[in-house]
Amino acid sequence: MNDENKRSSGIDVFGLMFIIFLSLKLGEFGQVANWSWWWVTSPLWAGFTFNLILFVISVLLQKRINNRFRIKSQHIIKPVNNKLPSPEEIKKHKKKKAPLIKKIKRWLGIM
Repeated sequence: MNDENKRSSGIDVFGLMFIIFLSLKLGEFGQVANWSWWWVTSPLWAGFTFNLILFVISVLLQKRINNRFRIKSQHIIKPVNNKLPSPEEIKKHKKKKAPLIKKIKRWLGIM
């Protein structure tokens, strides 16, 4: 099967709820006949609101993760004059970086 044939052309749950509420409101059946039009059209904006809330939560979580795992430039070993650092410099660098790793492990609950 081609991917072109796998398109979804149906309506979602919120669209179906809107059609049901609209038909009940226009047909003046049951309690829906007494509802405000805001409540009848609520499935249309409820889906949008739900997706907006998920988007805001994901952005906030991404910012929190980026702040927690930010690696500062002073912790990166860079070759100087095309020379690799000596083993002593690497050990000194590892000692500098240890507090950051401990913070990350503590935040993840590993330690």
